[in-house]
Amino acid sequence: MSREQDQVSAEVKQLRLQPKERNRRPYVKARPYTWLAPDGSGTPGIGLFNGHHLKAHMTADEARTLADRIHDLVDAAGNPEQPLPTTDPESE
Repeated sequence: MSREQDQVSAEVKQLRLQPKERNRRPYVKARPYTWLAPDGSGTPGIGLFNGHHLKAHMTADEARTLADRIHDLVDAAGNPEQPLPTTDPESE
């Protein structure tokens, strides 16, 4: 390979290693998902996905509790006089 080809190849390789979108915020999408246990039993609920990667699974009751918590946080974020509630990560 010539020196020019080596340089072009290195530039192409570097471009492939760079993220396609910089400063992209992390996200999850919720969709119905049944968690399958090793014994073959299933737990219907909601899966939180980042792309095609499952990040969390919740039962319907757990999903409703989380939705209420998110709603409370949104209300508090829109009201500067009401501080956002915080939790200890170890208590989660």
